[in-house]
Amino acid sequence: MAEGFEVKRGSKMDQDEARAAISSGKFALLIGKPPAKDVEGQYYYNGWTQCPYCGHIGWTTGLNSEVYETVICGACGMAFRA
Repeated sequence: MAEGFEVKRGSKMDQDEARAAISSGKFALLIGKPPAKDVEGQYYYNGWTQCPYCGHIGWTTGLNSEVYETVICGACGMAFRA
């Protein structure tokens, strides 16, 4: 990655926690690159996040930066906290 980027590192979850978070529908997605345009009124964390399972670094949208949220990696499909 280019210098100057801050990457939020995720932490692993056990499978029961991951299933519960996915079932609740409250999670963010880790995608390959940032979207072309910002979303008006978006106040959640948007930035680079690293998957603790496969090491994939991608753009994450929809995280509240004050608390840990569930993220699903777009590369390996595993759920983790970030």
